[in-house]
Amino acid sequence: AAKVLQLRSSDGKVLVAPAWDYRPTAAQALPLETRVPSRALERVLQYWTKHNLAKATGESRESLARWDANFQRRLEEDGLAKEAAAAAQELRRYGVDHGGRPHRHAATAAS
Repeated sequence: AAKVLQLRSSDGKVLVAPAWDYRPTAAQALPLETRVPSRALERVLQYWTKHNLAKATGESRESLARWDANFQRRLEEDGLAKEAAAAAQELRRYGVDHGGRPHRHAATAAS
């Protein structure tokens, strides 16, 4: 069965993303409460998922760089660049890294 990471946005929306942490407790965990609005959280998860898929499939650095530039342009056009950067930082503070893996010390992260 696929493992997922559940994140609850500050506006109450639960988002589900692939988890690259295959410990049994990762799949059973309740949604991680964040102070991140869903519109920014969705974008961060989109970015992380793309980068993990690119790594898994051997996508070229050039192709990924083009995707990144387009992604950043869309964030700026939508007025979400700063919010998405803050969201990624907050998720790291909660112990969730680029690969969607909760760190073992996540339970001790400040809230």
